[in-house]
Amino acid sequence: MAVADTGFDLGSTTNVHSAFTGRIARLYALGRPTRTDDPDGHGTHVAGSVLGDAASAAMGGAVQGTAPRATLVLQSAPGP
Repeated sequence: MAVADTGFDLGSTTNVHSAFTGRIARLYALGRPTRTDDPDGHGTHVAGSVLGDAASAAMGGAVQGTAPRATLVLQSAPGP
């Protein structure tokens, strides 16, 4: 699954919230050169909407995303 948004979490594929562990395949800094982090949280929120597997203890198992078995490729884009 691919998303283009404000970035992802801390900008790392490995240092992530436990709900995303092993689920982030690649981050691209195309819209904000050298920056894949998420300055306002929107991209991370969208990633959760996509990847939510309804089983993450960190989220109380309540979030079911549109692609719960996917791994994510995210492109950081410039904000407004």
